[in-house]
Amino acid sequence: MKKQLEHILITGGTGFIGQLLSQLLVAQGYQVVILSRQPGQYKDTPGINYIGDLSQADKSLNWCAVINLAGEPLNRGR
Repeated sequence: MKKQLEHILITGGTGFIGQLLSQLLVAQGYQVVILSRQPGQYKDTPGINYIGDLSQADKSLNWCAVINLAGEPLNRGR
């Protein structure tokens, strides 16, 4: 029996840390879905898909985690 891929949803996944984390998770066998305000700016790649709204996330998938990295960039300054 083939193991179902585990999926992880990441908000803020297009930032510096999110990009690195996404690549690491895909290398470990996870399917990553990134929630972005501008998903059209990014191209889906093997293991990584971009969505613009939570309603686009397939609720029937095997979701194992949600990681929230959304926020202001650290290097933006005060």
